Amino acid sequence: MFVDNSNFYTWGMTNVGGLENLYNAVNKAGIQYFKNLRIDYGRLLKLIINNREVGSMPYFVGSRPPSYDSLWKYVEKKGLK
Repeated sequence: MFVDNSNFYTWGMTNVGGLENLYNAVNKAGIQYFKNLRIDYGRLLKLIINNREVGSMPYFVGSRPPSYDSLWKYVEKKGLK
């Protein structure tokens, strides 16, 4: 499994803003987005894995999630690195 954090976050701000009518910013290209989007990567990983056996270590690429993100507890609980 490979998750590109940067693309996920960038398009998440645009799509969530539209789906939830939460636009609160406009980028240089004139595209509206929700600048306050926060993604809980632990919940995302749990949703993606969905109790399936993972063949190899999952990779998250991009910015490091903050220390309070549930990702760190999930990774520790599952014995991942």
